[in-house]
Amino acid sequence: MVTQNKTFQTGKEYCLGDIFNGENKIIIPDLQRDYCWGDKAGLVENFTDNLIELFVKDKNQHITMGLIYGYEEPSHYLQLCDGQQRLTTLFLLLGLLNERTENSFEQYITDNKEPRLQYAIRENTLYFLFDLAGNFFAGDNTTLNVEDIRKQPWYFKDYDVDPSIQSMLKALDIIDKRLTSQTIKDKYKAFGEFLIDKIFFLYYDMENRRNGEETFVIINTTGEPLTETENLKPLMLSKITNEEKQKSASKDWEQWEDFFWQNRHKNDTADIGLKEFFRWVVLLQFDIINDNKTAFQNMVDSMPSTELRKLDLKTVKKYFSIITFLFDKKLIDKFDSYLAPQEQNDQIILFKILPVIEYISRFGQSNIENIRRVIRFFFNLSRVENVSKAISEQLPEALSIIKKLPNAEITSLLEFKDKISKTLLTDEEAFKLALYKTGGKERQNYEKRFWAAEDHHLWKGEIKPLLQWSCRDGVLDSSTFDVARFDEYDKTVRQIFYNGPKDRKLDITRRALLTILPSDNYPKIFRGNTNYSFCWEYKDWKTLIYENNKGFQSFLDILKDKSNIQNAEKDMISRCIDDIKGGKRTLDYDLDKFLIYPEMLAYCRRKNIQWYDETDNWILIPKIRATTFRDLETYVFYLEIIKRPQFLTQNLAKYSDDKGKKHYRFTINSIHWKIWFYAEYNDGNCCVFSKEDNSCVIDCLLEKTELYEINLRNGNNQNQTKSEFEELAVRLSMEYLKKEKRYRLSHLDKEDAYQKIKEIITAVSH
Repeated sequence: MVTQNKTFQTGKEYCLGDIFNGENKIIIPDLQRDYCWGDKAGLVENFTDNLIELFVKDKNQHITMGLIYGYEEPSHYLQLCDGQQRLTTLFLLLGLLNERTENSFEQYITDNKEPRLQYAIRENTLYFLFDLAGNFFAGDNTTLNVEDIRKQPWYFKDYDVDPSIQSMLKALDIIDKRLTSQTIKDKYKAFGEFLIDKIFFLYYDMENRRNGEETFVIINTTGEPLTETENLKPLMLSKITNEEKQKSASKDWEQWEDFFWQNRHKNDTADIGLKEFFRWVVLLQFDIINDNKTAFQNMVDSMPSTELRKLDLKTVKKYFSIITFLFDKKLIDKFDSYLAPQEQNDQIILFKILPVIEYISRFGQSNIENIRRVIRFFFNLSRVENVSKAISEQLPEALSIIKKLPNAEITSLLEFKDKISKTLLTDEEAFKLALYKTGGKERQNYEKRFWAAEDHHLWKGEIKPLLQWSCRDGVLDSSTFDVARFDEYDKTVRQIFYNGPKDRKLDITRRALLTILPSDNYPKIFRGNTNYSFCWEYKDWKTLIYENNKGFQSFLDILKDKSNIQNAEKDMISRCIDDIKGGKRTLDYDLDKFLIYPEMLAYCRRKNIQWYDETDNWILIPKIRATTFRDLETYVFYLEIIKRPQFLTQNLAKYSDDKGKKHYRFTINSIHWKIWFYAEYNDGNCCVFSKEDNSCVIDCLLEKTELYEINLRNGNNQNQTKSEFEELAVRLSMEYLKKEKRYRLSHLDKEDAYQKIKEIITAVSH
């Protein structure tokens, strides 16, 4: 039976941990209404208080919260027909608990950076949940409060008029206040585990969308199911009174149905694809130039059945011929998937295809080259973050400029560029169009180069720095553009990022950049992060380049004519280190240490560091957060010792234990010693010198800026520390810490610390 392959089975109970887990996503389909509990007095308060009361009373009890209705389409995507308000509120509650417990419940909030709960009612709500889950509930922003959400760079003005988002914000504020209750505030993790493991729902499978819509009407008596395409057919045909024309129109309809049946992909029927196509036609017929863009957006969000009924067969037939033309010629990448979405295409997809369809409707199918240029123009813009984040504004604008286009040349946009949004016709796009317009026979060469560069993952459609570097004085001017310079810079960038942004060899580039970029600019805190970064993702590199345009150009100027980029970068590093050691140059904030010691960046696997104000010192972070770390000064102390060929005139030998942890060994008078670095937990770290039998352990750690502390103890039995090392400690003026059972010497500069350690080891080894 088909149901055996489904994740959720009728009649079975599922705990919240089962629902928000694995590959599962809970989708609030477009047949649903907005989330509204945050606007209803007492609902969120009572719901949250009841859950807290149940937890406090008996955290092991099994709680069934009633039925949820839905259908699974596709596998692991539960389209919710009833239960929206309860599950949304639980998701918000779990998100706040995750934020307060250092991501203890992150797997129930996101899956591969996608929120477990997704709203298909409108795209604004969907985008908001992506950012709320990824940038507030999960990740590193544990210092943010609910009231800070509206201040974040990912919170857009459009969200202020989205009823679901505003209701969610109100609900979050209510939940946040409830979680400060004395009965729960110290038990967040246990409360979250109670919600995950003990809150259950009984599931009823509606099998498909049609049944789901019918159930929605029954449960929500004010709801109205969407009109199916099979109901449109008689309505459209009834408008034709001529019998022969009606027969011809009926054959046309059958052709459309057959086309969308043949290209339905994972859909069971042709219905979704055909309905999506009708939606495109309605939107293309809308008079965007003279009518209200808000009305257009309302139609995009939720296409009324009344609008579909207005379609005439002649118009549909015209656009169908354009659709099949694009399909047959394979002009738009993934176009076949856009013809058969699971529900309906997102606006960013419409942005890529609707202006192209409108262009062909106006100027015909004969000039393939011009069509490709229009396709490229909108595809390229679709990758730009400013466009995708404000797509509700940019989609109607895109259609509007094509409707106004003076002629079949995309370059004719320049004739009314002052009336086009700067988000769509940026300085970069206007420059490229101007270059194409005046380029003559060189136009195709320019396009080939630019399109290839735009497709690089670093640029993601925006190559303004490459273009600026190729013009005189960095000013975009088509008359001074030098294509040879463009090729040089493009080639050098590709060589640097040959193996992607996470290539280990990029550490050489990161260190070389320290010799060029100002210390205040690099490393930097990138949007959405709380740590300083030497760049990890492509988007970080892109931001760095844009914000340091001239500095990065200078960097590339040094490298662009070199046969071996990495060797040239190493030369830059070596020259700068020589200047630093010779007193000719300094790098602010101790960044010279990252130049001198490549181990620094190698330890920071995601290239994050933190500035630790208490010691005016960098903390090196192996992953995203500082659950473990190495403070820069102590680590430098360690590296300076192990990089010497000898310590106390003894040769150092490198070893690894059975867990892969590295240490160094040396021997004095047949006594074996180890040198290693302790950085196991988020409670500080130190350079450790220990006898192989652990009977003598010396810890050296950073006390405060440039001052060190030494501790001496018996690592096997600290009770024996005083008796074994008292005479030595008195000679060295070390203080005995009775509680910690160790000797301490404080306020040492680096050289003093080094000498005292040598004295202790020499004394113990004789």
